[in-house]
Amino acid sequence: MVHLLRRQIQSPLGIIPFVGAGMSVSLGFPTWTNFLLAQSDLSCIKNDVAAFLANGKYEEAAEALRLARGDLRFNDTLSGQFDRDLSGVDASHTAIAYLPMLASGPVITTNFDTVLEHVFSKNSRPFDKVILGRRVDNALEQLALNRRLLIKLHGECAFPQDRVLTLSEYEAAYGGVEVGRLDLSLQLPNLLKVVLQSRPLLFIGCSLVHDRTIGVISAVAQSVSPLVHYAIVAAPRETTALLVRDKFLADLGIRPIWYPEGQHDSIMTLLDHLLTRQTVVSCREAQEPEADKKRSVALADQLNDELAHVGCDIKSLNFRQAEEIRRTKHSRIYRGLSADGTSKIIKFTTSDFASLDALRQITGQSVEVDQYGLRATVCIPLWSGRTRSEVVELLPFVEGIPIELVRLRSPSPFQGDLLAQIFNALLRCANGLHEMGVLHRDITPSNILLSSVGEQAKIALIDLSFACQIAVTEQVPTSSGPYTAPEQAAGAAVPVSDFYSIAATCFFLATGNSPSKDDQILFDAGVAAIDFGDYHIFHDYKSSKLFPKDLIRLLLQPDPNARPSDHWRLVLQPTSSGGFGLYPIVGILDFGEYGIATIHEDGAYCIVKVTPELLRGIEDKKLRAFLQKRQRATGR
Repeated sequence: MVHLLRRQIQSPLGIIPFVGAGMSVSLGFPTWTNFLLAQSDLSCIKNDVAAFLANGKYEEAAEALRLARGDLRFNDTLSGQFDRDLSGVDASHTAIAYLPMLASGPVITTNFDTVLEHVFSKNSRPFDKVILGRRVDNALEQLALNRRLLIKLHGECAFPQDRVLTLSEYEAAYGGVEVGRLDLSLQLPNLLKVVLQSRPLLFIGCSLVHDRTIGVISAVAQSVSPLVHYAIVAAPRETTALLVRDKFLADLGIRPIWYPEGQHDSIMTLLDHLLTRQTVVSCREAQEPEADKKRSVALADQLNDELAHVGCDIKSLNFRQAEEIRRTKHSRIYRGLSADGTSKIIKFTTSDFASLDALRQITGQSVEVDQYGLRATVCIPLWSGRTRSEVVELLPFVEGIPIELVRLRSPSPFQGDLLAQIFNALLRCANGLHEMGVLHRDITPSNILLSSVGEQAKIALIDLSFACQIAVTEQVPTSSGPYTAPEQAAGAAVPVSDFYSIAATCFFLATGNSPSKDDQILFDAGVAAIDFGDYHIFHDYKSSKLFPKDLIRLLLQPDPNARPSDHWRLVLQPTSSGGFGLYPIVGILDFGEYGIATIHEDGAYCIVKVTPELLRGIEDKKLRAFLQKRQRATGR
């Protein structure tokens, strides 16, 4: 696990440290358990608090203390413990001193103290911005720019109005206690969800037991295919407990790096090993490439055997090497490389989620769209089968990066021609599946890959593991949070359920936020911000005087019967052919290795490389600064 984490740290994407209270203990700050027990002694409710803590109910313990002591005394005590002057504190001998070298961009913490600000400043790497508690509304924009940002998820002790500590404060910030009751549309869990889906995290100094944060991680792991994350955690002494703990973290998509229980100094040793640049490569490291190749060949042999056992003709495949891409609670995904250099994706999904009948109904077919300069495809299985407990899909390998990641790391929203073309393409792709008698049921920004060929943009709609037949009346309920129509979450999806997901996806691309009807003002503001450029609605809608953005509002109606259902009436039409590159640049979208898309004042877009001429032609200082930083970071 250590060498995998080292590779991740050294990769262009890097890693985001998620820092817990354990990292501040070495500087004299109390653990949450010790703090709550000490305060309960003063409040004569020690037995009650101890009982809460014994059952892992930290929020309830904090709420009991607040009620017993009153808000004033409770807040004063909290500030006295955690709001300390650290100007004379030397942290160089502690593990937390390594964090400025570990973090190339954002850092997330649930701590109330100011240790991170102190340590990063002492190392001449101060944070550009600190975002507190519930004031995370612009954090996504900052994350997209990979700013040196400190997100204090639960606030700071000096600002009670932004704090998340007691039961009532947690419920206001996260929703209910159980995973099913968490409201992922609220700002804090939504931010955490987006980060979990887009950037690898390293949990350090965190207990990683059942709490709201773990609830969000679990919800993401159950509903989507998240990135793999890492954690430096203490290993239980007993083998049985270690296996249980390992399974718990695996279900959350977390790779643990263990250290002996109670030996917390080992964290500093691990960080030193990860971050120290060695001039002499060790014998073990020198052997890693050969060892990796052997593992890759062994995995390929395993996949060949598994596919052969379920009836797949592997003669044309005969994988020579393979790698595991992702493993979640319900699926495992591999990339296999054949002797001729071609790649395929092999996906195994538990039978209680995937429908083999639905997949076989579309296997070997194709859905392709090529209109108005944008190409779109649906990643349909080349072959599908079943083991005793899993549905198996053999899929084409599709290049691209999740469109969600493009939105998160770009300084501008999707707008104009590109947004309209993506809306149209997704409608046509979904309709192509519907004509085959199948619903997709998992259209989200993370399941759309974006790439480009020359100046042409391409998208691919992937992950049909939740697909079901339209004719089936008894469906397994599935949910991808705010991108899922209410009737689908209840097990009664219909074709307009996919249209709901498309509208929710375009809402996110245009605004950076997923749609939430819980805050009607925010929802209305989001709809108003959607800009489809010079595209208009099919003529039948003109008499109603609807704007294209109103389609998003209509398609996001909770009642499926209130949504327009004829896909050909929803497809947006261009008013003119546009004048590519003739108007000033007003926005930039970062396509990663595929270049950038410049958004022009007339709504048109161009996919180009960053050049000195391009930089000189951009008047907006923020856009120019973003491109200059990107060029320095990527060399392109």
